Amino acid sequence: MFNEKAYFSDAMFNEADFSGATFSDLVSFRFASFLAYALFDRAKFLGEVDFYRTKFCPVFSDIDRFVLFSFRGAWFKEQQRTVFDRVDMDWISLLYVNLDRIVFRNIDWREIYDARLFIMKYSRKELEKYLETREKCLEKFLKEIMEEIEELRNKKSLSGYEKNRLKFLKEIEENIRKIDEYLKGKGINLLMERILSEKDVTFENVLSVVRGLRENYDYYLNYEVAGRFFLQEMELRRRIPMLKMEKNLREKMGKIRDEKVDSKIKRLWKKIRILRLKTLYILFYVKMALTTSYLPLTLYKLISLYGESPGRACLSFLIFLIFFSTIYLALFYNQLGSIFQCIWISFRAAFQYPVEMELPYYNDIVLIQRILSPILLAMLTLSLKRKYERRIRH
Repeated sequence: MFNEKAYFSDAMFNEADFSGATFSDLVSFRFASFLAYALFDRAKFLGEVDFYRTKFCPVFSDIDRFVLFSFRGAWFKEQQRTVFDRVDMDWISLLYVNLDRIVFRNIDWREIYDARLFIMKYSRKELEKYLETREKCLEKFLKEIMEEIEELRNKKSLSGYEKNRLKFLKEIEENIRKIDEYLKGKGINLLMERILSEKDVTFENVLSVVRGLRENYDYYLNYEVAGRFFLQEMELRRRIPMLKMEKNLREKMGKIRDEKVDSKIKRLWKKIRILRLKTLYILFYVKMALTTSYLPLTLYKLISLYGESPGRACLSFLIFLIFFSTIYLALFYNQLGSIFQCIWISFRAAFQYPVEMELPYYNDIVLIQRILSPILLAMLTLSLKRKYERRIRH
């Protein structure tokens, strides 16, 4: 327990565990560096909290460790005096944290770490991307100290600090080598098992983090970033059915491939079973698209970016008009007489004006356009409404 003000400014931590700690007064981690892991789980911050230019970079952490920098269950009493400014949040877990009024300034939210972990539970490709990101982080840090290290190697005697810098170099190079091995497929299945053991990383818990951040930025009138969090939430909802199905298929195919066979007939039967699984996967994919939210959300994304892009919604409506104009032009040009007339009929049908004519299939096509156009217009109206409301709030 820290009963007085605690200053950790410019401190460098390899491993730091503040789990369950209570900070009764101001605590400052300005310019501090955490280079392996830092745990603030269930910590209580009762006063002002300052994370300014604090570096969270997993340089020396084990590659199979996924809880790197964690604030899970941490409680911030003075939320509006709790500031994360110019902090790289890419590796920080915020599960079970009340994010309502915490101040996030100058944060580049490339992605939410908890959401990334959740997707990695179902996707080997995402795990490989994660390892590549870890490798880039290591290489960046390595580059920063490389020039200094070259000078140290030419010295005959080294101070304690300089010896530690050389030790840093060796540890970084070893971690990069491990990542390269994982990316080549060695041991990556063990990493998948390790991620699956993260029981707290559930769909509902991750969504609560995304929503908390979205509401936080809404409160502070930063609607551009809040919109990005809304997109992440919708993408999670859209992708989860697909990811679960892919994981199930991958596990079944892995079991079949691992089976040892000692005859041509068994090898042939093994190939048939794999082909059957792939066929079933295609059928399940079609079924999933028709029976879950995947297809509607995909269309919603394509047409208006989940209602966040008036420009895309407007473009979608124009393409819709041109598409039906082309149909009228191809089928009824002789009867309608001009390209302009085809475009005019498409426009009138989209806005529910009467355009009936006694031609084969003509009224059926008009009916289809009349049914679809209100959906696109509603998406366009919704996206414009969101943009307008945000400007009014500003």
